[in-house]
Amino acid sequence: MSETPSAERHSRAKAIYGLVVFLLVTAHGLVLFLSWLIKAVRPDWPLRPLLSEEGVRWLFGHFTDNLLSPLLVWLLLGLCAVSALRGSHLPGAIRRLRSWPTMAYRERLALRSVLFEVVLVAAVLILLTVPSHAILLNVSGSLYPSSFSASIFAVGCLTVITASLTYAIIGADGKKSGSIFHILTDHADGLWLLPIYILTRQLWCMIAYVLG
Repeated sequence: MSETPSAERHSRAKAIYGLVVFLLVTAHGLVLFLSWLIKAVRPDWPLRPLLSEEGVRWLFGHFTDNLLSPLLVWLLLGLCAVSALRGSHLPGAIRRLRSWPTMAYRERLALRSVLFEVVLVAAVLILLTVPSHAILLNVSGSLYPSSFSASIFAVGCLTVITASLTYAIIGADGKKSGSIFHILTDHADGLWLLPIYILTRQLWCMIAYVLG
């Protein structure tokens, strides 16, 4: 019995993912070995081998520091936002806006609350960025680079999370509010990105250490 198209795509995606992880792990091994080999053959070159006392101490002592970056925060916030959006079924409710009169009262109330939150966030951002001497602008009065550009992704994710939780809680139709917070993680299908991030980030830091 042949696989369905969706199952075939899933199998192909798993194979590609496994290949990417294998290549990244192999690259880690090559950097470890080549940094030691090149330094042993050409000790006059300004390279720092990872297979040395100093290199091993760096690998163990800076592993956590290497992973700390804004990208990791964005990744985690993005995963929570997508999971909350999917778990709350808010996109489906937005698509049903044409049938607004036939919606249940709790659902209409939940959508009004979500709209209020989104408008409130947008209004606050406008007040903090549009005036000539707005707080979130940089010293030259532009949006990039500035506190606004550095935080807009996080603010967007937090807005999506808040709106999704609001819709899920108000429109829960009798469900326990405490259990609704599981939607922040139960639908986070993008967790497969975390190993890719960890391996890629660590590889970058290893190369920077060897060359630095």
